[in-house]
Amino acid sequence: MNQANQEKEPSSISSFRHSVGHYIRKALKLLLALAAAANLIALFVYHYELPARFRPSSSEAPQPTVSAETAPPVEEKFMIPVIPLNYSGEAELDQMVMRDVYLLGSDRQPVEDADIHYELLPGESRLKRIIRYSVTLESGQTLTQDRSMQLTTRYTGPTITLLGMLPEIDPTDSSGYLDQLIQKNIIRADDGFGNDMTDQISVTFEGLSEENPGANMFLRVENQIHDTFEKSLMVFIKDFTGVVLSLNTYQITLHTGDSFEPMDYVAEAHDASGNDLREFVKLESNLDIRNPGEYEVRYWAEDASGYASPVKTLQVTVEGEPLQVTPPMDTWWSQDNGHTWWSRIDEELWRSDDNGKTWVKW
Repeated sequence: MNQANQEKEPSSISSFRHSVGHYIRKALKLLLALAAAANLIALFVYHYELPARFRPSSSEAPQPTVSAETAPPVEEKFMIPVIPLNYSGEAELDQMVMRDVYLLGSDRQPVEDADIHYELLPGESRLKRIIRYSVTLESGQTLTQDRSMQLTTRYTGPTITLLGMLPEIDPTDSSGYLDQLIQKNIIRADDGFGNDMTDQISVTFEGLSEENPGANMFLRVENQIHDTFEKSLMVFIKDFTGVVLSLNTYQITLHTGDSFEPMDYVAEAHDASGNDLREFVKLESNLDIRNPGEYEVRYWAEDASGYASPVKTLQVTVEGEPLQVTPPMDTWWSQDNGHTWWSRIDEELWRSDDNGKTWVKW
């Protein structure tokens, strides 16, 4: 019997201790609840029931001291979607980039007339870009914010493809050459998303001259995300003969009565093999050295096979008062349908008008 009582005694003590602890915890919770309620009642009485004469005035209340220099200004902010923009090339990029993008004013309302711009910057990989939004505030400061853009995995970048043989180019009329290539489906451009952008190809030429057998053509295209592609091609000059004539100047000024030596202005004339053709230079002109005005002297050379060089033109300005001259009577050589004569007497070149009645020294 005594042994059984000794075994039950520890269990009774444990139960007693558990009960005491339970009541203590309840009492603590009750005290905390009462303290919180007392604080709320005190705040209510202070703000609503306490007479005004017992409250501190606004001037007496302590205020934080912040200098004007350190006071943080209220700044405008961008409101931009957080998720990256996925672009596959099918939709208009500008509309997608600017969709749901606003500038919030100091009142946290959208600014309707905000002039927001954006630029695309390289991302961390070939298929990623950074959209950088920017706007100039009334204070003159520029506010910027970035957003990521993910390109479709099928994006390959812009390309220019040659689909046929390039025709010869006329160096005197190259403005329509690219249009000719596009109309004949000789060339095509792709934006890298599978969209045709052939009509956006730009072209420049280097070495485009009648005196060169060929010229370099540089093609360039830029797609909607500002990636570029450039291609260089060689094109042959139309009707290139290899006969070359060049002048040492292309514009001169003379006075009425001055002598004029046409060959003084020829720098070189030779055939495709380099043989000199200066003695085979041909001339054509409306120059009248006795009367002031604007005139032209056209030069070209021909080789033994009859191939001619491109025509070069010398612009001649004649200044001064009109002169009256008499041509020499003893002439023996003519050119240009009998209207240009060489005088045996003074070895000077003279020119008549179409009816042969007016003569001027050439």
